[in-house]
Amino acid sequence: DPSKPSEKDRVYGSWHSNFFSAHFNDADSVSSLLKLALTPEELQLFDLDTLQIDTDRLIDAASLASGYSDLLAWVKLRDGEKLAVWILIEHKSRPDAGAMVQILWYVALLYRKGKKPVLPILIYHGREQWRTEKSFHAFEHAKLPRGFLQLFQNRLIEFRVTFVSLRDARIRARLSELP
Repeated sequence: DPSKPSEKDRVYGSWHSNFFSAHFNDADSVSSLLKLALTPEELQLFDLDTLQIDTDRLIDAASLASGYSDLLAWVKLRDGEKLAVWILIEHKSRPDAGAMVQILWYVALLYRKGKKPVLPILIYHGREQWRTEKSFHAFEHAKLPRGFLQLFQNRLIEFRVTFVSLRDARIRARLSELP
């Protein structure tokens, strides 16, 4: 169950998670984060004045397993559509080979609750270089035989996270924009 962190992750990651949750638990901070993470073309689709933080906990009733995403918010489209886009923000303080499966788990739980579409964002602020793929397909299916992939790639799950590395010089230079 990817939503259950290991003992090491619970101990090591707790202060990182508490800091992250405390800082990004308001709409202004998430709005600023979106301005860092999205392209201007992507950003203009959203009415950031409608951005709301959701306090829902991701719980899978079938297995009674709790998944704790770092942050869940939603925002409406600028053009007046009555569509709310759910923003799942996961943060990591060190490279995590299971991050894509964990995010898939959270997205599936949100879809099950009718909260869709989901835009997953992964924020990384560790010291090591992040080398794990940012696409679920590349992460999970890269080792499948080429012939199989060519025939079935349109039937396999695929998504790409918006990846924000605080190690990136371009992002670091813009961090002062955050409240």
